[in-house]
Amino acid sequence: MVWTPLKTAGDIYYSGFDFSKALEFQSFINDAVAFVNNSALFGFTNNSATFQAAVDDSTSSLVPTQYLEVVQEYEAVYNLTAQIMDQTAQLELLLSVISPGTVSIQAVIQHPFWYAVHPPLCTKKLTEIHMDFSHVVMMREGVKFARNVGVAFGTTLGTEITPGPDVQSNEQIEAWLRGSGASTQYHIARSCSMLPKELGGVVTWNGQCTNRRLVDLPI
Repeated sequence: MVWTPLKTAGDIYYSGFDFSKALEFQSFINDAVAFVNNSALFGFTNNSATFQAAVDDSTSSLVPTQYLEVVQEYEAVYNLTAQIMDQTAQLELLLSVISPGTVSIQAVIQHPFWYAVHPPLCTKKLTEIHMDFSHVVMMREGVKFARNVGVAFGTTLGTEITPGPDVQSNEQIEAWLRGSGASTQYHIARSCSMLPKELGGVVTWNGQCTNRRLVDLPI
């Protein structure tokens, strides 16, 4: 979500004025973070059953592999993630005022149902390939929540420009997300599951493995 055209800290920084070089301004930290749970996003709890019911769709769209162990690993991690949804924050909201003329609120998924283990080999947008039901619904509700946060600021944020006032319905928001509205930050993490070998696991419950050295991040 992006609003404009009011002056922001980004405008001050690029202005070259004396204040932009002052220690008081240079010590400014753009840090406004909030975590949102399911009841705030969906208005009710016990969402895990809804997302667990979509595991087949997610498996077919996100796990293009012939290896049964990889499919079973994905399903195991997916189901576990769905089970903890109602007890943990699902979205992180990030308020940013460091770009000139824009104020943005990002909605970031905290517990994705899909995670990359290799850099992408194709040139297509990742959102065109890996936007399954679970992710698009979560981000759609995140857009709505971020928009409501913007309303609380009143005229302070100026005019909404992205996705814009014409994008209102679930279908319109989802189309925007699948087009240009969503992006991914590639983090090399969670590539070595702590699962039984037959479920595609790499390490045991106490971090043991054979012929491989691991640091904390991949597990």
